[in-house]
Amino acid sequence: LGLHKNTAHNLIRTLFHRKYLAQLPDSRYLLGEAVHALASPHDPWEALCRQAAPVLQALAHDTGDCAFLGVLAQGRLRCIALVEGTGAIRVSVNQQWEEQLHCTAAGKALLAWEPEALEAFLARPDALVRRTPETIVDPAALRRNIAAARKAGYTTVCNESVEDVASLGVPIFRQDSRFVGALAQSFPAYRLEGGRLDVKARVKRLQQDAAAIARQMCGQSE
Repeated sequence: LGLHKNTAHNLIRTLFHRKYLAQLPDSRYLLGEAVHALASPHDPWEALCRQAAPVLQALAHDTGDCAFLGVLAQGRLRCIALVEGTGAIRVSVNQQWEEQLHCTAAGKALLAWEPEALEAFLARPDALVRRTPETIVDPAALRRNIAAARKAGYTTVCNESVEDVASLGVPIFRQDSRFVGALAQSFPAYRLEGGRLDVKARVKRLQQDAAAIARQMCGQSE
């Protein structure tokens, strides 16, 4: 095209930031999710959002906390459904958490249960960005944290993405055991730190709702 090198570089950066390009760990580029969205007449997550909607609404209503449904898209955390609760925590819907796989409950669930996602994420040179003093930025420490989450069956985050905010997340599996995404909730950190939140009961509720979403995906009833 006869473009100056700097012009071409700026164009690539713009396309990358707008999701028209995605970058592999070896620095090569490929078409991003925005291109695929333009090429597809339907949102690939539309059915999942529709099936999960009543579950998320009931979860947010019953607990008062924000309910969040996240998936892995082009190596990033994408929120495909969000229902606000009645509590103090309000979550922005501008996808500002896309690069926060390592410091959000939904993101950690994706790293824990999406095959090869953790190592692909750690291969990125700019992956472990410190968001708060509590953010895990050491690869070995993150691997240990994710391994503990897999063993426990859920993820926990406290003050790692935003100070004074905590969250819990669980995986969603289809009936054929294929991992689909993550269901998470956010709430004030003092409830977790001060023991005011019954973590065992909340995790049980999240896991039940994740199973309910899976049944909806397969058209099964209670």
